[in-house]
Amino acid sequence: LYYAADKYEILYLREACMKDLLCLLDVNNACPMLSLAYRHSDEVFKEQIVNFISKNFISIVKTESWIELTDKDTKLAALLMRYCAEALTK
Repeated sequence: LYYAADKYEILYLREACMKDLLCLLDVNNACPMLSLAYRHSDEVFKEQIVNFISKNFISIVKTESWIELTDKDTKLAALLMRYCAEALTK
């Protein structure tokens, strides 16, 4: 539904879907959700997920979804690593 709302530019529906997805966000699905947010260039969605990942990074890097992200999208994984490293130094 998020995909269709974005494709057809139904912004209120896309936002509602994003909020529902964020309610389901956990360490096991954070990486796939981040990929989804990047594919759809949803800055608000990306920011929420990246903040969650940076706070839970130790747990997330132990998941299968992290391994899949590093295998399938090294650029996104590198950007995420950079963000988390910067968050640690703040």
